[in-house]
Amino acid sequence: MMKHYGIHEANVPPMVTDLDLYLPTKAGDMVIKQDDWIATGIDGEHWVIANDIFCKTYERCD
Repeated sequence: MMKHYGIHEANVPPMVTDLDLYLPTKAGDMVIKQDDWIATGIDGEHWVIANDIFCKTYERCD
C-alpha cells in the first residue's frame, strides 16, 4: 500500500496494530484492516473488500 498510494513509511510504522489505514476512494476514505482486499475497477478506481465478503463473492480462476 505504501508503494502504490504514496503513504510515507515514516507516517505508518509497520508494527503498529491500533493505527487505522485509509484508502482514498470515489466514495470517500475507507478503512483498511488486516486481511482486507483492495479491488480495482475498470476505470482504475479502488475500494476495500473485507476478506469474508471477498471469499463469499469471488472464486479463483486460472
